[in-house]
Amino acid sequence: MFARPIQVAIAVVIAIGSVSTAAYASDAALVPAPQDQGISVTSDVNEAPAGSMRLLASLAPVPQESIATGDLRAGIVGESLKTNVISKLDVVLAQTSLGAQFVATKLNSLTYSWSNSQMGCLNTLWSRESHWNFKARNSRSGAYGIPQANPGTKMASAGKDWRTNPITQIKWGMSYINSRYGNPCAALASSSRKGWY
Repeated sequence: MFARPIQVAIAVVIAIGSVSTAAYASDAALVPAPQDQGISVTSDVNEAPAGSMRLLASLAPVPQESIATGDLRAGIVGESLKTNVISKLDVVLAQTSLGAQFVATKLNSLTYSWSNSQMGCLNTLWSRESHWNFKARNSRSGAYGIPQANPGTKMASAGKDWRTNPITQIKWGMSYINSRYGNPCAALASSSRKGWY
């Protein structure tokens, strides 16, 4: 269920390391390169255009030298995703439903360590609530964002940018679920009984 966002993230990490990403060509539309940057994948990191290197460095979730010189096995990629804080790339990814699910998985590994089944319940709950859309607003109740906080201003405790930043919404929603229900499956069960959580 979270495999596609992880594939996208791995494709981006591989692109940063200047390794061929042909296997991920179908995911290119999910992470479009800015038109004016001219990002190209080369056999040597030093051959990439300077503008591309600056862009990649600003988006990289791990230091560039460790990717350029390191082994890109899945274990190393997985460890880098766990140990790094939220990056600029995560903010961009979280503006899509798949990217938001990926960021929630990353935040879970950094903070809560809920099991895969718990994350499945979170996916079901927030798919039902907002389809993971950070701009979702319930016109009847006023609930807002990915977790459908009611009122949306509650999310200000996680950040002033709660209206526009999906990561702020995810952080608030996960914290709310943890403090009120203990885990996503309990929140989902409550939502299924009452129609809200």
